[in-house]
Amino acid sequence: MRNQESVFRHPKKQIVVVVMAVAIFYAFLVFLLGWPSFEDILITMVVLVFLRTDLIPANVAAIIGDLILFVVVFFASLAFFAQFVLPLHSIQERRDVIVRLISYTFGRHGPAVTIQNGVEIKRKREGVRSGPGVILLDSASAAVMRTAVAVTRSVGPGTVFTRRFERIAGTVDLHPQTQFIGPSGDEDPFDEQAQEDEDEDDLRDRQKRRWETSGLTRDGVEVVPNIIVGFRLISEPGQGHTQFGFNPDSVWKAIVHEGIGHGEKGEKDESYRVHWTHLPAYLAADLWREHLRKFTFEELFAFTGARPKDSDPRTGYEIIVAAMNDRMKNLRVEKLDEYGRATDRIVPSREYRILRERGLQVNFATAANLRFPKPIDDDLSKQWRATWLERAEEEQRNIRSRRMNAQHEGHQTALFDFASTASRPLSKELIDFKNAPQHHPKLSPTLEFLVRGTLEQCVRDPELNRHLTNEKNDLADLIEWIRKN
Repeated sequence: MRNQESVFRHPKKQIVVVVMAVAIFYAFLVFLLGWPSFEDILITMVVLVFLRTDLIPANVAAIIGDLILFVVVFFASLAFFAQFVLPLHSIQERRDVIVRLISYTFGRHGPAVTIQNGVEIKRKREGVRSGPGVILLDSASAAVMRTAVAVTRSVGPGTVFTRRFERIAGTVDLHPQTQFIGPSGDEDPFDEQAQEDEDEDDLRDRQKRRWETSGLTRDGVEVVPNIIVGFRLISEPGQGHTQFGFNPDSVWKAIVHEGIGHGEKGEKDESYRVHWTHLPAYLAADLWREHLRKFTFEELFAFTGARPKDSDPRTGYEIIVAAMNDRMKNLRVEKLDEYGRATDRIVPSREYRILRERGLQVNFATAANLRFPKPIDDDLSKQWRATWLERAEEEQRNIRSRRMNAQHEGHQTALFDFASTASRPLSKELIDFKNAPQHHPKLSPTLEFLVRGTLEQCVRDPELNRHLTNEKNDLADLIEWIRKN
């Protein structure tokens, strides 16, 4: 029943059914009025040979006229209704859709494809058609077109009319993307034996996920995290008439620079294609391995500090994650030495350049759910339980030190702001004294200006104005006393 319904809803079959129904109804009307005789048909064929249309019998001429009128009305109806089939914005687009609908009627059309969230939706044999076609993209989709010999153009949200022999080279989702690689769930990547519910393929897949993010510390301990990267194509909000932003250049770079990977024996050619969304996560994994080898396993969870006298010490793990983000988000970064310490040397970021060349920008990158071999994990748990008090005291000292530094900096800032505000009226008067050297400032006016500046600060600052009501009165009285004395 489902197959019969799909056949009945097929647009081309609907057109054939309607035309046949009209033809049968017309034939019935002709039958009621009387069929043309054999002699009339023969005469019509003869006069058509000699181009003497005025000699055609009236009944045959009426049928020919009706057929001509039917063809004209048929194509005029196609032209009228074609402009309501797709969302169109110009006369040129209306002309294109009329041409393609007429081509569709005679089976000469190209592919008709819908792309939603970067995914193609099409019928089974739609991709083998070579005529001019049409693509309907939603607001979060874009694509790159190609022929057999060249990549032609980038297309974005809306209706796109394809040329003859033009195909879709690749599609993109304009939404912000998040890529996740590494072990899944609570699986143990270090168990190299198949579990009860695993076959050989499952074991191979689990080990493959392990090696995607596996790295070694400086003392040779293997650490396997999950690498999580958030990224998107480079674009401005609203660009390309979509809230997600459509930048043709970024879409072009993302598809054209897709890599070629190694496929398994016997797999289709598509398996060799590395999708554009895979690049940021694998770059982050390479950065994880590069920086992991700078630290010992113990340093990953100890406060090492980016510099020997750093007032804001970080663990080795925090330094690695920060370096991953810097290298993927900034054009120039501070280079770390072989022990993870900052060198004050600014160098270009290779990963940032690679991402830009492929039209991508990273929002965040992190390594989470760190996994270690079971003996190492057990030793680490025992060590944490044995030294938790020392680590807590060390962290308390660090917090106390940062708090004291913040208090000192706040005190210095407050003194500077007070001196600047209190001396503002006096500075204006000193400028006037400078312009008139014969007038020298006296002690009483100078003191009055300083007190007046303090009072103005109390009035302008909402917090001071609310808490220092009595003090404002005292300052006003002090100004009056200075003036009288």
